Amino acid sequence: MESSSAKTSDSQGLRRRIDDDSGRLVAAMERIASVAGPDFFATAAELLKVQLDVEFVFIAECTDSEKGMARTLAFWGEAGVAENLEFCTLGGPCERVLAGDVVHVVENVCEQFPHNDAPGGVAPDSYLGYPLINSSGNVIGHVAAMDVRPMLPSPEDLVILRVLASRAGAEIGAKAD
Repeated sequence: MESSSAKTSDSQGLRRRIDDDSGRLVAAMERIASVAGPDFFATAAELLKVQLDVEFVFIAECTDSEKGMARTLAFWGEAGVAENLEFCTLGGPCERVLAGDVVHVVENVCEQFPHNDAPGGVAPDSYLGYPLINSSGNVIGHVAAMDVRPMLPSPEDLVILRVLASRAGAEIGAKAD
């Protein structure tokens, strides 16, 4: 029969593992909880860049879906925050994200999408994009992370991305109201 001290020790060990696994997620959510409006986009992009340990992250809204045009609301690169820009998503992974797909290209993204120019003129090796959805269920933008090396996000990273994308969609929707 197992003693109560063994059960307590097992529970404490499990609790520590849960705390360790969720620590980054909790820290990420606390960081963005009180930020709203334009500051949210920059904070969220920087946070995702750090969490995923990637070179580039942007949050963009769709400006002309028929022409595949989008405009960044925040763009973090090697040197920090970059100036926002408008770009064409046609022929690239961003086009698929704006169609509602989650796109993860572990490596060789430029080979898989040879007719696409990445925003900001970067030449990424890997890409992870998630659509931004408004309250009506329409895709209104996307968040994307790009890196110069292969990208293998953890399940926790994907939760952080999903939460940030949901919040960014709500922020864009609130901006449009």
